[in-house]
Amino acid sequence: MKLFSYKNRPVHLGPLPLETLKRTASLPDLSLLQTHPQLKFDASDRPDSIINGMRTYAKYIDAARNGKHATRQLNVSSDLVDRARQMKSLGYFMDASHVSCCAITPALLLAAPYINPDLTAVQAELAGMREDKPGFQHLAVQELQDAITLNAVSMQHHTHVIVVIYSHYREVNDSDAAYDWLLGAGRHRACLRAAETATVMANFLRCIGFEARAHTESTTDLDLAKAAIAAGAAESDRNGELTHPYLGTKFGIAAISTTLKLAADQPLARRERVCRYTCRSPPSARLLRRRRRAAGA
Repeated sequence: MKLFSYKNRPVHLGPLPLETLKRTASLPDLSLLQTHPQLKFDASDRPDSIINGMRTYAKYIDAARNGKHATRQLNVSSDLVDRARQMKSLGYFMDASHVSCCAITPALLLAAPYINPDLTAVQAELAGMREDKPGFQHLAVQELQDAITLNAVSMQHHTHVIVVIYSHYREVNDSDAAYDWLLGAGRHRACLRAAETATVMANFLRCIGFEARAHTESTTDLDLAKAAIAAGAAESDRNGELTHPYLGTKFGIAAISTTLKLAADQPLARRERVCRYTCRSPPSARLLRRRRRAAGA
């Protein structure tokens, strides 16, 4: 949903008026936040669901989240703010709703990483491919196998994280022809878009010589909810549930951890009331303009 003209708007600011939100220098108490649950692309009880069709794509996206980085680093800007703006611009170029950065602290790490159980099947499929099979790309297969193996390697030496948020699409109505196909897939659709962008951005960082790993809601070393709070990309309500000032609870998250140092965004300042939009469609432009005026008061 387009709220205003982007003609003269810097790309790194994105499509939402995030610059109007009040920030704080102090990090909220992350222990009060609910641990972000792992997402599974499994709707075996509903054979007609598109979630089952997403399963193959999701497992290969998770397989490609790691990789070896270039041995030679390209010359990049020494300005950390400029670096962050360039990464944000890349995310917004790929239609992200919100991109934000922060430093990694031990509090952001999961006690045990989430690993997509379908990655075992990916390894078996890759190992079973014949090299004489038409279209076989040995290099791509080897890179995927190496990437899955790297899941066992710690990323605790990574210094910064880039959080990527995508809003949910319109929820399907029971009068829609695709109702049985799309019912309950809103979170999966948003998370898959976020995973695509995070995987592409992580690969870009590795190509310019920095270590980087994508973290999705199905395969991650980070608690994505805590990462979003620390990066100022979301906030928590009184029940410890993750919300976004403009998207409510209707969004998916992914992240990229990296050794590239970036300027960190400040967390969102706590407000008297956290807005939650529970309507099926995104909030109206009129409501968002009212929200902007309140934030600037």
